[in-house]
Amino acid sequence: MHCGSAFSNIAPFEFRFVCVCGVGCEMNKVELVAAIAESANLTKAEAGAAVDAFLDIVTAELKSGEEVRLVGFGTFLTAHREAGVARNPRTGEEIKTQASVTPKFKPAGAFKAAVNGG
Repeated sequence: MHCGSAFSNIAPFEFRFVCVCGVGCEMNKVELVAAIAESANLTKAEAGAAVDAFLDIVTAELKSGEEVRLVGFGTFLTAHREAGVARNPRTGEEIKTQASVTPKFKPAGAFKAAVNGG
């Protein structure tokens, strides 16, 4: 496994473990599936199906307005952003933004402590 890593959601269904030691190690979904397969004594197909099911369930719950709380790991939740006006930093032009719902992850204290070596 990689050195002290933190979970990062880059884009929909593209999850990586981002290295916090500064060396630049990352774990993509394929590597995560392989690590789960090895750790849980599963085939890569079974581990991949489990990861896909997890992502599908979390997505469906967030889409329906629910939270997914994993004790000791963290909570997946959504934040509502109101419509508003932003400014293009290059041109200074005002841009209208639409209201949106953004997925977020709030790590649990135990997870933060584990990542920080505690």
